[in-house]
Amino acid sequence: MAYMDFMGEIAKIKSRVFDLYTYEKGDEVKPLIVLSPKTSFRNEMYPEYKANRKEKENNIEGIGQLKDLIMDRLSKLVIYVEGVEADDIVNYMARAHGTLVAAIDKDVIHANPTHVFNYNKQQWISPKPQFQIERWYLIQALWGDYTDNIKGAKGVGEKTAIKIVDALTEPKFEDIVDNFKDYYEALMNYRLVRMDQFDGTRIKLWGDWVNE
Repeated sequence: MAYMDFMGEIAKIKSRVFDLYTYEKGDEVKPLIVLSPKTSFRNEMYPEYKANRKEKENNIEGIGQLKDLIMDRLSKLVIYVEGVEADDIVNYMARAHGTLVAAIDKDVIHANPTHVFNYNKQQWISPKPQFQIERWYLIQALWGDYTDNIKGAKGVGEKTAIKIVDALTEPKFEDIVDNFKDYYEALMNYRLVRMDQFDGTRIKLWGDWVNE
């Protein structure tokens, strides 16, 4: 039943692509289903990453069986990379290939350079220009992310994070470091929230270029 519901949602999302493009005879939409592994490179950096989700996810009856069924029956449409989260792969596909995205996660929506279909709200969201994406990463690093168990800068919530970044003329990582305990805490948060560290074959953490 869950599998059939899933396929129904895929069909609905495919049909909404023609909200953006004029349909012509012979046109088709090829969906790609991106799945996340149990752990990613972020867990290696920060073992407590998503620790608050584990029990909840383990209690969702049948979710493991549904993933296995998708992998088995739809293998040609599935993208799965060990150690790399679906969000990172989706962001790479959008950056490298202009792929349209269907998601409800605020992180994906704020950091996506192509159209995103929010299938909860049933609406398309316009692509984000790079300066807005960079601004979002800074805000997210300062604010943290409760759902992913990422603790932001001490005493900084959403409104304060936005205020800090909006006060900067040309916001960049170096401008937010002083809000953290030290440089390494700031760098850790920044690497945890960025979704552009997968280049299609490997993970290259933000800032690694400094050592090259």
